[in-house]
Amino acid sequence: MMSLYLLPVMEVLTAVWRNMSFLLQCMKMLSSWCWMEVSGTRKVSSPKIIAPQDPGRVKPISVNYHFTRQCNYKCGFCFHTAKTSFVLPIEEAKKGLAMLKDAGMEKINFSGGEPFLQERGNFVGELVKFCKKELKLPSVSIVSNGSLITEKWFKSYGEYLDILAVSCDSFHEEVNKLIGRGQGRKNHVEKLMKIRQWCCDYNVAFKINSVINSYNVHEDMRDEITMISPIRWKVRKPSI
Repeated sequence: MMSLYLLPVMEVLTAVWRNMSFLLQCMKMLSSWCWMEVSGTRKVSSPKIIAPQDPGRVKPISVNYHFTRQCNYKCGFCFHTAKTSFVLPIEEAKKGLAMLKDAGMEKINFSGGEPFLQERGNFVGELVKFCKKELKLPSVSIVSNGSLITEKWFKSYGEYLDILAVSCDSFHEEVNKLIGRGQGRKNHVEKLMKIRQWCCDYNVAFKINSVINSYNVHEDMRDEITMISPIRWKVRKPSI
């Protein structure tokens, strides 16, 4: 009778061990991707992961890739404000994306930090191009604060991007500066309008992300949002 009672427990332990084995392989891969100083030079390796053939395992259909924590803004509610950040070499990043596609990925979103900081946007542009042209993903998107986006970037990579989401927490520039989105003489709201037009010109769907905080909690942004007409307005409140 004791063995019958233990049978469900053994089944659970077996399932846990199978998933733990795969997790350990993933950890090994990520650790090997870290930069290693060897005689003053840096080397990167990427061992092959053999995923367990478990039909019940969840597929990574939608992936958010925060490839950098570095950001040029200092929003008080955000923790991605590092001034330096390790970024995986682009060829290694492409290998990882290809592995995710093989595992079932259909949607990819690039974020940060600020994704346009790396190589003036060319890094994320090449990843976007790779995901759409080579991997043929149905949905490729970026989340950005918008400050570094240019029309030149759209000319080079706009055809490969499906959705661009830009952060906007207020339509009053003085409030944006209080939040931490100020950049000298640059106007965040004016840049938002330019990006909206570029998205129309290059057939990229446009979204707005807003974070409710103590500086904008009483601001009614409905008229401005209606005028800009994004495909989606995502509003959230930070946990702090």
